[in-house]
Amino acid sequence: MQTPLQQALVLAVVLLNAYCLGANCVERFVNYQTWHLIPAHAFKAYHRAQQPLIQAFVVAPMAVGFALQVWLAVRAPAGIDGRVVWVMVVASLAGAASTVLLQLPIHAAFNRSGSEPELLRKLLLTDWIRKAADAVRMAATVVFLHQLLSVP
Repeated sequence: MQTPLQQALVLAVVLLNAYCLGANCVERFVNYQTWHLIPAHAFKAYHRAQQPLIQAFVVAPMAVGFALQVWLAVRAPAGIDGRVVWVMVVASLAGAASTVLLQLPIHAAFNRSGSEPELLRKLLLTDWIRKAADAVRMAATVVFLHQLLSVP
């Protein structure tokens, strides 16, 4: 039996994973898709103003979710295959690595030079790595939730 704190942390992992998937999809399929419509003279200011918001509403929840995933991986609830939680952790690490190694340098170039079609194309292309990691993390979350709800 789980303590109320353990139950709250498990629920937090599930909710944060779902929230982060949604936030990442809005970023990819709404925000990035409309950047080409922003006038060149306004893009740098827009991009710089958006960064702290992305950090607060996407990066911070992902970091908290990742910490909770690691906690869950180490202390998987009874009836849960711990490998499922480790899949979440590895998917989160893959998304973070893609962000740091591929997307952040593109965003830095946007801050330096403004909007460039080639940069946006590279961002959209490399973002599929993060979307794949998001899909794997969410699939593992669904399996985890199913296992959790199936425990007698």
